[in-house]
Amino acid sequence: MEHLLQIEQDFLTSSVVTSEINFASIFTAQANADNAQKAKFDKSIKLAEMVAKASAWYDKSETKAMLESNGIEWDNKETFFSRVFGWQKSFAYKMVKAGNIKVDQGEVVTAFKRHCTAQENAGEGSNRSIAGLLKFAKGDTETASRPKALATLNIAKGGVNGEKGVSVRINLDGSIDMSGEVMDETLSIDIAKVFMRMAQLASDNQNN
Repeated sequence: MEHLLQIEQDFLTSSVVTSEINFASIFTAQANADNAQKAKFDKSIKLAEMVAKASAWYDKSETKAMLESNGIEWDNKETFFSRVFGWQKSFAYKMVKAGNIKVDQGEVVTAFKRHCTAQENAGEGSNRSIAGLLKFAKGDTETASRPKALATLNIAKGGVNGEKGVSVRINLDGSIDMSGEVMDETLSIDIAKVFMRMAQLASDNQNN
């Protein structure tokens, strides 16, 4: 929440808002989404479902009235996503689409996870990510395989991360794969910020 103005933080944590949408839980899910690939996808789809609900909440006329009465200037959905989550338009709408798929077509998510597991068991790379799910939902199972890498980060065992090694990979489609666990909380937050920003840029470039 550090990117939010105090008036925005106060609004999101007010009882009138938390009675409908618990943004604290969303922010926690947002931070926890950076993990090992399978766990990361499960956390990301959970986050997407909550973001889709928050998006629908923003669209309500009652919400627009609350925003106005509290002096919050979120004139459109893009501003809402940018101010609350720090996301650009393309990435935010992908999360909303994935969340709606989880709510309305849960069987698609289950089929996608089975598809990824089958690829992994066969020794093939899989794109177990939000971007991969959206492609799969369109019937594109070929490109649901692992995409090319844009950048990688490896932390060796016995170094700044203690006894555990960590590998983070950002793909050209904006998805992020991670194996291992960052033990230092500050380091984890810094890595997440850098790679989430790079993922947004990659996703934006892919859609341009």
